[in-house]
Amino acid sequence: MEEYRNQLISRIAECNTVIDGLSKSKAWEIILRDYGRQRTMIDDNWHMIMDDKKLHELRITKFAVIQLVTTVDKYKLDLKTSQTELKKLDNPEKEIAKDYDTEGNMEK
Repeated sequence: MEEYRNQLISRIAECNTVIDGLSKSKAWEIILRDYGRQRTMIDDNWHMIMDDKKLHELRITKFAVIQLVTTVDKYKLDLKTSQTELKKLDNPEKEIAKDYDTEGNMEK
């Protein structure tokens, strides 16, 4: 249990580092802008590509761009999840009662 708690604390710190570092980075803003343009270019021109191989490459590129553009959001979600898990671990009696209360309200 203590090892899991330490992993959560470590993950929270890592997520905060990534979120703070990227959110404050001028370079990251430029990268996001450039990838946003690339995504728009793909969206606007995919229908003109007749070569299946090139179309497949565009799909892969767009998927990669989406992954990069949503990086900070994914870390924010991971941070929230880790914080919630840590809270449950540190306050099991409150969290269990809260979950139990929620279940009762959902049935009504």
